[in-house]
Amino acid sequence: MKWQGLSQLYGHLTRPHRVLRLRQAYVAVFSGQGKKEDAEIVLTDLADFCGWFKTGQGLSDADLREMDGRRQAYERIFTFLRLTEAEVEELAEAARADDGQKTDEEGDYL
Repeated sequence: MKWQGLSQLYGHLTRPHRVLRLRQAYVAVFSGQGKKEDAEIVLTDLADFCGWFKTGQGLSDADLREMDGRRQAYERIFTFLRLTEAEVEELAEAARADDGQKTDEEGDYL
């Protein structure tokens, strides 16, 4: 499996269209209608949002606690996936490619 995030799959689309595709992926996955691509988009988005592959360097104590809580939630999902080391690295690359791609003008996540 070659993991690809939203920006890798749909980087050619305008930002509103990428946001729409992200929402469609979440709805598909959590309604039981998701396909492989939807799952990849959702998992890379969650990895990015939860800071799974980020260091937290330079964050305040409060921000580090928030990041830790997000990471624990993602870890819960991640432990059930049973990915190979190669798949984990591909997921990390996809999440890093998506880093900051899904924020609004104020920097808040969508």
